[in-house]
Amino acid sequence: MGETHEIVVLKPKPSSEVIRQMVSDYFDQEASGYDQFNETIEKRRIYTQSIDEIVAADLKNRETVSHILSIGAGTGKRELRIRELSAQPFEITCTDISANMCEIMEKRGIKTWCGPWECLDIPDGQEYNFDAVMLLHCFGLIASSEDRLTALTKASKCLKKGGTLFVDVLNLDDRDEWGPEIKQTFEKHALCDNGYEMGDVVYRKVGGQAMSFCHYFDRMEMVELLKKAGLETERILNVGYAAEHGKVLDASDRGSLVFVAVNR
Repeated sequence: MGETHEIVVLKPKPSSEVIRQMVSDYFDQEASGYDQFNETIEKRRIYTQSIDEIVAADLKNRETVSHILSIGAGTGKRELRIRELSAQPFEITCTDISANMCEIMEKRGIKTWCGPWECLDIPDGQEYNFDAVMLLHCFGLIASSEDRLTALTKASKCLKKGGTLFVDVLNLDDRDEWGPEIKQTFEKHALCDNGYEMGDVVYRKVGGQAMSFCHYFDRMEMVELLKKAGLETERILNVGYAAEHGKVLDASDRGSLVFVAVNR
């Protein structure tokens, strides 16, 4: 995120409630120009298109896909594109923490649940109802490891047996992105003593005031979280984000991490 965003050292780490409000406020502010931003910034455009194609290819190979849940879906544009690419006429339900993002999705005809996923009640009848659940470029916005496990466990409860969860996260070991700088900042500013977990970062747009939060992940950290949530990791891909945008890479210290996990 280095070209467009900057790290903010904020001590101590805000509470989960404060971080949720930060994230909500930040994306409320970004909502009206979010699609344009994603299309204008080349690395984001190419990367998100590549992830969408990976997900769509998986769904396309299935005999039937009737209903998909997308958590932290933003404007819903990607979900509609994935449906088109997959050639599967599935129903889409989306969630987002930002009320302004949810309003855009509703205008696009998408069924929407508004609020932070880890705090939302799953509506009656929705448990074990979805063929797939997606958390695309959003899972790191959740404030703590405890909240992230809650979120994944809830997501697994929404999946049918054999259903698939797709999640991509920023890689703490990505030498082309903020990973090394986050590690250095963590040690330099003794952030462990201020409530932070390794991988946590508060950030804002260059020249902006509104702050948000993101967590960068270690590969095994994600594998263990998925396992604790009752999900079996089927595939892990490194996909270029800051460099070699959208390409599947061999090196573990390059690119974002994409996980495909199954509810067995």
